[in-house]
Amino acid sequence: PELAKKSRIPPNEAVACGKCHQPEFDLWVNSQHAWANRLVSMSRDKPAFHPDRVLAHGSFTNTMRVADGLLEITTAGRSGTASVHHAEAVIAIEPLRQYLVPFPGGRLQVVDVSYDPKNDEWFNAQGDEDRQPHEWGYWKNRSMTWNVQCAYCHMTGLEKNYDPATDAYATTWRAMGISCTQCHGTMPAHVANPKAPVTRAEKRSPEQIFHACGSCHSRREEITGRFAARDNYFDHYRLALPDLGNTYHADGQVWDEDFEFSSFLLSRMGHKNVRCMDCHNPHSRKLILPVTNNALCMSCHTPPGRNGATPIPDPVAHGHHKEGSTGNVCVDCHMPVTKYMVRDPRRDHGFTSPDPLLTKESGIPNACSRCHTDKSIEWNIEWAEKWYGPRLERRSRDRARLVSRARRMDDTVVPPLLEMARTEEIAAWRAALLGILQPWSHRPEVRSLVEKNLTDPSPMVRSACVRILSPMPDALGTLKPLQSDPSALVRVDA
Repeated sequence: PELAKKSRIPPNEAVACGKCHQPEFDLWVNSQHAWANRLVSMSRDKPAFHPDRVLAHGSFTNTMRVADGLLEITTAGRSGTASVHHAEAVIAIEPLRQYLVPFPGGRLQVVDVSYDPKNDEWFNAQGDEDRQPHEWGYWKNRSMTWNVQCAYCHMTGLEKNYDPATDAYATTWRAMGISCTQCHGTMPAHVANPKAPVTRAEKRSPEQIFHACGSCHSRREEITGRFAARDNYFDHYRLALPDLGNTYHADGQVWDEDFEFSSFLLSRMGHKNVRCMDCHNPHSRKLILPVTNNALCMSCHTPPGRNGATPIPDPVAHGHHKEGSTGNVCVDCHMPVTKYMVRDPRRDHGFTSPDPLLTKESGIPNACSRCHTDKSIEWNIEWAEKWYGPRLERRSRDRARLVSRARRMDDTVVPPLLEMARTEEIAAWRAALLGILQPWSHRPEVRSLVEKNLTDPSPMVRSACVRILSPMPDALGTLKPLQSDPSALVRVDA
């Protein structure tokens, strides 16, 4: 009830939109977006708690049950000390559900024990990790505070309302889940006169729609906490890109939980202005064509090619796997699956090509080995060479090798890495490569390239350059004009 009181308008704001936009509402109402966050429901959630369920994980034993009409989760450590909590809300609907319990300071904490509705099982979303109460990552601590870690991308019109003086939240929202106004904006003129044409100011361009998707479907650092539909992503966020750490593999494949937006911007498809709605229905989130028979991919990769795609006249000849087999499905090779939170499989949106040789050289995963788990890496390399030969010696391989060398702090990598950055077409990769050069920024040739890229068309690149130069006192004059940059990201950095 306390959560429900905080909603500024009823949580089903989409019902009002649905009166006129019934087809869109019908697609949305059973989507992952609609069920991204909700209050607990006895009819929907009681089967997960009744009869009593027990899950032992690491140092803790968790009991989930219905007690006095409430959904109760009890966590007991080895010492026998137990804490009792009552679930008030739920994140997601499938393939897993994470329950939220109230904590002091207006917090909701995400319990680490999660429910798999398909298999009717409880499991720990941290996998084999046995996180302890003194660790930041323990579920009662800051890493699992819903208000700051999860809420923005699971709610509509969220305001965190954090008070540093009291270390407390007074979080509010327009609606639970991702509802109409999160993507379309409040559109006051349209609401006032629904029969009038949508004003130019309320319409969204394909790029604005893309940025709205990215505002949630990305790993990023928040700058303003005020993103709204039709805004530019880079006025509100700093996007996580491949760097010297392990956020991404050296070829750009996802490693940590990176989501889709950055991978897409690193890809050739993103560079050619393919966008989310070329593949996904925006209201149901489902694909507009099936991928099991390659219909979706071939809608572009069939002569003469759409969206600048290179035609693939014969998918069987290209993939060297018979029609109907796993290896003949485009996405299984170019969008490999990584599981997060133990049971949440997600496809990589970087559209990389499998390269077993990079696995042998640098431990970068490849789709061939993910499928042929019973075969050696040498076996996969041999067949890749037989089928594709010189085609494997492509720019993406060279780039991955250079990034791998940079991560090993190989000083000899600087000249070829500089040349790669100079000739890189993809803005996200240009920003990433410049950022990777940061340890060598004292070298005149590196600094020269960084200063040259302060006028790059991409705010990602300009931001990377500002951050590289910012520790250098003699560069402050060079950076001062960037305080008036068109992008808020660059202005904040400057």
